[in-house]
Amino acid sequence: QVKFVKYNGIVADPEVTGVAGWLQTKEHNGYMGGYGNGLFGPNDNMTRAQAARMFYNLLLEKDVPVTVSFTDVPADAWYAEAVNTLASLGIIKGSSDDSGKLYFNPAANVSRQEAVTMLGRLTEKGYAQPALKFTDKASIQPWAAEYVSTLSEMGIITGFSDGSFRPNGAMTRAQVATVLYKF
Repeated sequence: QVKFVKYNGIVADPEVTGVAGWLQTKEHNGYMGGYGNGLFGPNDNMTRAQAARMFYNLLLEKDVPVTVSFTDVPADAWYAEAVNTLASLGIIKGSSDDSGKLYFNPAANVSRQEAVTMLGRLTEKGYAQPALKFTDKASIQPWAAEYVSTLSEMGIITGFSDGSFRPNGAMTRAQVATVLYKF
């Protein structure tokens, strides 16, 4: 199990916390790609499909039984394996309509609270939840609150200079890269 612990004001080593048992921490393999032609698009918003693929690329064990699939994720899509695997592991969720069909909405921008929740779900469940300190904490969904508060307390995520977190705001590729580097 993974556990984040502050030690002298910093997050402990991945070997100590257990993160290294889940995620690639020794080899610095590429987990984010560019668009080609030397473009990375740091200020572009990251889509839910891109986020799923990136988080999938970090997993040490990718060969898991796929038990979840989505109506709007074609089997031949470049992100299908990542989305279905992460959903089967409980790391990502979708939404359903009245008919019970499950949707992922891959082309939508990943919100800040969605990205932080995905990251948090890659680690231990059931954090001791510190108090949310953001000025817009009432806007953070209950399913994201424990991850936002814990990863904020650990210094992995930060808010904005006005004290807000902006949970529904889109996360840029540069922001995601920064958070993953800290993680």
